Amino acid sequence: MLPNLSKKNIFSASQQSLLKDPDYLKIISQGEKALPLIFKSLKKKPDHWFIALATITKANPVKPKNQGNLNAMTKDWLEWGRQQGYTT
Repeated sequence: MLPNLSKKNIFSASQQSLLKDPDYLKIISQGEKALPLIFKSLKKKPDHWFIALATITKANPVKPKNQGNLNAMTKDWLEWGRQQGYTT
C-alpha cells in the first residue's frame, strides 16, 4: 500500500521535503518491485511519484512541454511504464 501523498501536502512541498519523507523514501528503497504499485496508484489518480520513479528507473520520460503539468506528466510516465512492461 502506498501512502497518499496529497494528504501530506506534497503538492506544495519542495523536492527537498519530499525526499525527507520517511514513507516516500521507504517506497524508493523498495526499488523496482515498487514500480507496479506506483503505476497502479497513478492510473487511479495523478500524484507526485515522479521523483521516486526517476530515482528507481533512472529514466525521465516526461516531455519538456509537459513539465509542471501533473496530468500530462502522469500520462507520460504511464506510457513509459506500459512500454517497459510495468503496467498495462
